[in-house]
Amino acid sequence: MKTSILVVVVASFLVASPAVPAQEVLWATQNGQLRTIIPANQEVQSTVALDPYIVAGASGYVPGTGVYTYKFNAPDSENELVLVEPWSGEATIIGGLGMWFVPGSMVPDPTTGDLYMQINGQHLWRVDAETGASTYAAVFSGDGSSSYVMCIAIDDEGTGWVCNSYGDLYSLDLQTGVLSKIGNLGITLYFWDIFFDSEGTLWGARGGGGAMYTINQETAETTYRFDIGAFDSVLFGCDALNYGLGCAGTNGLVPRLDMDGCPGVGETLTYRLDQGLANAPALVLLGGGRGFLPLPGGCTLLLDPYYGWFAASMNGAGELTLPLIVPPGAAGQTFTMQGAVIDAGAPSGYALSNGVEMQIP
Repeated sequence: MKTSILVVVVASFLVASPAVPAQEVLWATQNGQLRTIIPANQEVQSTVALDPYIVAGASGYVPGTGVYTYKFNAPDSENELVLVEPWSGEATIIGGLGMWFVPGSMVPDPTTGDLYMQINGQHLWRVDAETGASTYAAVFSGDGSSSYVMCIAIDDEGTGWVCNSYGDLYSLDLQTGVLSKIGNLGITLYFWDIFFDSEGTLWGARGGGGAMYTINQETAETTYRFDIGAFDSVLFGCDALNYGLGCAGTNGLVPRLDMDGCPGVGETLTYRLDQGLANAPALVLLGGGRGFLPLPGGCTLLLDPYYGWFAASMNGAGELTLPLIVPPGAAGQTFTMQGAVIDAGAPSGYALSNGVEMQIP
């Protein structure tokens, strides 16, 4: 049964609008805290405490998953890969890194799902994001190999980008460790972090005050944008995370719900539901928070409060793509969604996906 809240939200979502840049947030860490910052006005949206053994100065964001970093020097523990939920600061231990020396900055490779770390400014290590196991990848060589690598980023094509203690920008071959100099970044001091936004623009955050710049990857030319204050590490991300487990249909697969885009008023979000029964009716369930209500057949409703649903349909490949627009009245609210595929052959007559939670800045 649809509630009035659902009708208002869904009706507003389905209004067509022109494509606009994603509404991302900045996550900045310092002194054991993680701040969520709105880039448009540099307003701090929230601040959460981190585990005191988490190295907040080395982290990488994976869309829909969270922020990867590591625990270092905890009592009776080796260095461990951890996944941090940026809204709460809650950390989940993935596994041991298999190294006792101090790791450096950590970033994800969008093309493989692996993580990469620079160690002691001279070495590159690869980390399995599912287990935490690390393997030696390469020693930095070529242009600038005698300098100290300060920060690393990886673009959507799997090319690495590096800045050093002299303020130079390099491209990096992740397989060989070869550095190729692009040019000097032309700033006082040097960047503590470089990172990409969702549109593929390279950014740099300067130490000693938190000045933020965009970087031309062809020339190394920088353009000042704004300040965020002191930080240890900073990166772009989205206020949206996947959570919970679904239940399988007759095909033996659990439907999977993901979201493309970053939640923000006026932004277009694309929800993708796949691994469902081909050509089956489907529902998109809407809620206002996380829930874990057991249902018949071993399924779980992952929404609480539950607002209602609206109808959709899977295609011949068992997939559903649904573009939705965030209405003005959603600012400052939390929403959760879950996919349901009608499936007569499943124990409960339907299959459910994981949940997706988003906070609208």
